[in-house]
Amino acid sequence: MARRLADLQGLSEEAASRFLEAWVAEVPLGFEAIERCLRPGLRVLEVGAGTGLLALFLSAHGVDVVALEPVGPAWLEFDALQEAARQISPWPLPRALRMGGEELAAEHGPFDLVFSVNVLEHVPDLDGLMRGMAAVLAPGGRMVHLCPNYAVPYEPHLGIPLLPVRPRATERCFPRRVAAQRALWESVNFITARRLARVARSHGLQAEFRPGLLADALRRLNTDPEFASRHAGPVAVVGKAVLALGAGALLDRVPARLATPMCVELTGP
Repeated sequence: MARRLADLQGLSEEAASRFLEAWVAEVPLGFEAIERCLRPGLRVLEVGAGTGLLALFLSAHGVDVVALEPVGPAWLEFDALQEAARQISPWPLPRALRMGGEELAAEHGPFDLVFSVNVLEHVPDLDGLMRGMAAVLAPGGRMVHLCPNYAVPYEPHLGIPLLPVRPRATERCFPRRVAAQRALWESVNFITARRLARVARSHGLQAEFRPGLLADALRRLNTDPEFASRHAGPVAVVGKAVLALGAGALLDRVPARLATPMCVELTGP
């Protein structure tokens, strides 16, 4: 698949392999986020399917899953990767859809589980998307969303600390880092747990944030070399030092709304 991605996107095979490895590593995290919610007979919607690998995994294991992917300049690699996967996969691949609430509500039926992995931080109209997801959520259904929480001043895609209150101004401190990933940087909406809960509440949804994700992410620095390489820097050094001092149990007690990443379950009334 890496070779086909390289040909389609005009990348070196090494660069294509690194891109693919990074996204393959995220599949288990996405599955862990929704595993407790899966049961036979559920109809599942993945919003922001990215590479489509998690949707493929779920389909291969008998889950009735529909996967949607945003369209935009920050995500052109996904189009090429999905085309590469389409050429070798026996399962259907996600089809592209602009993530507006109206399109989502109009084109798709009810789902028992709606989920996303590292998507909500890139949505320009979070209220519109939440409205659309709530509209297609079946009675008694739930949503699960995993994404960064920018209440913690850290940008995980670029691996840089953020200026509190004015995160967009951080570009002045790291101009080269931002310039290297301009489209991605401009796509970030700096979502926080407070904002997410407020938007969910405006659409009749109750939010419950899962604890312990901060400690899990820091532990991953010691177990996942690819993840560690993407988060190399002062933040990673501090995180590893905290774990080395045996403070992991204290991190587990950090309130979920004040930690990053965050995983929220949303349910209707």
